[in-house]
Amino acid sequence: MKKISFILFVGFVTALTFNFVEGTETQILKALETADTEKLVSFFGKNTQLDLPSFDDFVDKATAKSELDIFFNQNPPSKFTTKHKGQSKDGKGRYLIGELKTTTGIFRVHLHLINNLIEELYIHSKPNILS
Repeated sequence: MKKISFILFVGFVTALTFNFVEGTETQILKALETADTEKLVSFFGKNTQLDLPSFDDFVDKATAKSELDIFFNQNPPSKFTTKHKGQSKDGKGRYLIGELKTTTGIFRVHLHLINNLIEELYIHSKPNILS
């Protein structure tokens, strides 16, 4: 009976953790798609690397919000599409690669998360290979 209880407990904790991780990811992607910079920076660590077309630095949340506000005002988003996601090679974090469609073009987005916090966020224009 103890063995069954333990297995059920482990299964419950695993399911709860998975749902939390997926919930965090979903909230981050929704914030990107809707330009909700307040929500987006709530998932930033103390010092996050933010790399945008006109800005690249390690920033605190206030600076990140300000720079993301500028970016989203110039490039209002309409849709985010996840292209690939997985675990980091070191097993300490997760990454996500996607495309952010905006009124000015498509941007490639790279996110690196550790403990459900964004450690790195890159947003750059997607190269047009047909040009």
